[in-house]
Amino acid sequence: MLYGAQLVFKDTVEIPCGTCVLMTHSLLGTLELFQGLTIFGKLIIPNGIVLDVRTTSILVHGELIIESTKPIDGTPDISITWMDTPNHPLSFRPPSNGENSEDICGGKHYSCDMGRKPFIVAGGRLAIRGLPSSSMPTWVPVYDVDQSPIPTTEYRTYQQPLPGCPQDDILIHHDFLGSPILTFAGSYGSFFEWTTNGRLKVTNRTHAQHCPIIDLKHIRHCLQADKTYLLTAKVLLTKDDIVDQSDCARGEDDSTCMKIYQARMSEKGLGRTTSIWKERRSFGSMLGEETTISVEFNFTSTQMSEPNIYEILQLRGPGPGVDMEMIEFTLRAPPKEAFPEIDNLCNDLVPINSDAELLGLSPYPFRTNHEDTHLSVVAEGSNHYFEITGREFAVQNARRGNSRNAGITWDVPRSCIMKTHSKFTFKADIRMHSLSLVSAEWKIRGTRTRKKPVIESLAACPSSVGNWVSCYGEFKPSIELTKFDRFEVFLETDTSSYDIDYDVDNISFKRTTKGEGGFDRLILPKSVENVWNTGAELLITSHTSEWDGHSTRRITSIENHDKEGYVSISLNEPIDRPITLSSNPFYATEIALLSRNIVFNGANGGHLTVLNTPNQAQLIQGVEFREFGSGEEVREAYPIYFDNCNDSSGSIVSKNSIRDSKRGCIVLDGTNNVLVEQNVAFATKGHCFVVKTGKEKGNVFKSNLGAFCQEEDIDTTPATFWIGSPSNFWIDNVASGSEGFGFWFQPKDHTNDSYGTYSVESPHLMQLTQFTRNAAHSTHKESLKFTGYTPTQTASINNFKSYLNNRGHIDVSSSANIAAYNMFLDTPLATVPFPIMSDTTVIEVTQDKDISIDILNPEVEHHESFSNPTDVFNLQSSPSLTE
Repeated sequence: MLYGAQLVFKDTVEIPCGTCVLMTHSLLGTLELFQGLTIFGKLIIPNGIVLDVRTTSILVHGELIIESTKPIDGTPDISITWMDTPNHPLSFRPPSNGENSEDICGGKHYSCDMGRKPFIVAGGRLAIRGLPSSSMPTWVPVYDVDQSPIPTTEYRTYQQPLPGCPQDDILIHHDFLGSPILTFAGSYGSFFEWTTNGRLKVTNRTHAQHCPIIDLKHIRHCLQADKTYLLTAKVLLTKDDIVDQSDCARGEDDSTCMKIYQARMSEKGLGRTTSIWKERRSFGSMLGEETTISVEFNFTSTQMSEPNIYEILQLRGPGPGVDMEMIEFTLRAPPKEAFPEIDNLCNDLVPINSDAELLGLSPYPFRTNHEDTHLSVVAEGSNHYFEITGREFAVQNARRGNSRNAGITWDVPRSCIMKTHSKFTFKADIRMHSLSLVSAEWKIRGTRTRKKPVIESLAACPSSVGNWVSCYGEFKPSIELTKFDRFEVFLETDTSSYDIDYDVDNISFKRTTKGEGGFDRLILPKSVENVWNTGAELLITSHTSEWDGHSTRRITSIENHDKEGYVSISLNEPIDRPITLSSNPFYATEIALLSRNIVFNGANGGHLTVLNTPNQAQLIQGVEFREFGSGEEVREAYPIYFDNCNDSSGSIVSKNSIRDSKRGCIVLDGTNNVLVEQNVAFATKGHCFVVKTGKEKGNVFKSNLGAFCQEEDIDTTPATFWIGSPSNFWIDNVASGSEGFGFWFQPKDHTNDSYGTYSVESPHLMQLTQFTRNAAHSTHKESLKFTGYTPTQTASINNFKSYLNNRGHIDVSSSANIAAYNMFLDTPLATVPFPIMSDTTVIEVTQDKDISIDILNPEVEHHESFSNPTDVFNLQSSPSLTE
């Protein structure tokens, strides 16, 4: 362990040079470092560690290694939050023994002032990997919307009876009012008789296995493996004329409790038994009174596959001397009426048996949420209702507060709850078995693995004293609730009546207002399978001309379609229909993963700077940067900033998520040969992806996505990609929803670095290394802007795509020697800003699959059918449906 049992440190925590510290297990609390962390040696936080840190600063002169490889589910393993220290900005001098260390702060006797909330790499190295797979995509185009029915895994479906079997699903039913039938008998060695009123009675019992048996041989051909069956029975236990608790109810001996077994013998003479039900003390069986048994169970495929000599059900009895009298017995499958209609599934979340009138003695599909509580159907005159008993025992056996609200429960389909704009009304009648005033409230609980449950109110019930009252409430699922995987309804009573039994009748849970129209299931490529997971937060970019028309949602379920070669994801809220590859392959909406396993929370101002550290390969991969970037004290306080690192070959900044930045996103200043790939930036201010001064060369910006880029005090016309140095690579990037421009070339006419020296070549004359297959859409101003760029060699703009923009496609001022090749636009250019060296394809933004395309050149205008858009658009960065 890193710090032993201590979690709070008032002084700087330092890892000395030559020391390697490996965290071996997770911390139970939050680690607080009030004077920050300084690493001269090496700190390793390996995969599987769960860690929550609050610190004022992190300074890396040595090496910091962090890894987390679980599927991304919205719950980070590593979370580091920077605390505010307004009166204690970080100032440091680099170590004297490091290579080039004297140059880090500008000279031997200088120190570096890094402001508040810094994360500084000064001569050191980062190796941060937060992805389940290095091939995981961070954003993909939406393939299609999924309009298939709600997955059958969310609700029970009806199974037809087998041919030649009872079509009403009742396999055995006998009320013992008529003649004896051979299906029922007493077990071997027992004495049994048929009473004058037609009941089967087992007497003179000396063992628990002297009991009633039910022969299944005449219905065995009708039984299906893994199908739900309902067994109900009424039994009278008698011993002389005693009316009292049974031995089981008194808790004297577990062997005196009733049990139901399936017993069978194979062709080889091997006897086997399978337990179906076991009475608990809380069941409260009585001598001299009728006892009702209700069991939901199924037969396994192993049981059904065996060719048995015989197969019976045994209702094994209480202790010796107690007679057992069978009054009623039913074995059936739930009928078709007991299953919801898929088209009506979300309109009524209690679709059947809500008044206990449908299935006789069975409470199906309701159940109890604790093994000590018992749910039965009881008659009161002609009315039936549900009775919940045994709550006293559930409270006695509760562990750490669990099961304090034991009682009736049932599941509701996830797809119905996850629509936050839906509204429901909940009604139910209850009667508490109490002589004092009791209050109660119906609630819904959302659960999910590794997450604390969320509970919300459905309906309040009036306080009552042993009489029926009606509960009523209106319910709208919260956004927090929709993040969970499973939902169940239960009744919560006040703290003084956790042990009070109660009755329930006339349950109703109906939708009154359907959620907003739209689509809550999307089809995505298989490349997201097993890496994007339930709970992760997503960004859906604008599919209109509105620069702020994006949406954020969470994944509530993922369904793999291996045969078809795609995955279907469910969202916690519907969205308007996006543009899809299926509807318009040229302008498909992007969907991006915002969540990561490693989260750096700047708390409105953190900033990561790699400072004057050349020839050191940095790896920053799979990190979620929240609220990083600030201009309050350090002007260059960006979320990720490489400051005068010169040759940084081998450095990779990839697949990170940068959100809610107050200044910029990824900024390279005086730094060369960095790969910036597949990063997602969202809700940021100022220029986002930046090469700053004109000295930067050989950097590669590939497949990055910037969305919702907003104005900032010093950048009132922000660009998602701001290009001050043309001698770099921009390939397959997308600017979506900028309040300013998509891409802006604005190289200076000279380069003046921090120390007064000038570059040999002025940036505005530099050659453009590569600008290919980039796209801008939904920008408030132009997609592509040139200011003061006059390269000595023609700058080629290749396969640029521009659509759904408010101002136009291209704006050029004080620039020359630029040419465009194979542009794709949604409207023709109003004016030609520079030579168009090949055809410009104009494709209208529609949801039509049959798209007419205009291909324009200065000499001829004609229509042509476009056959394979994936050949020219940036679709090769997202796997095809068949991969």
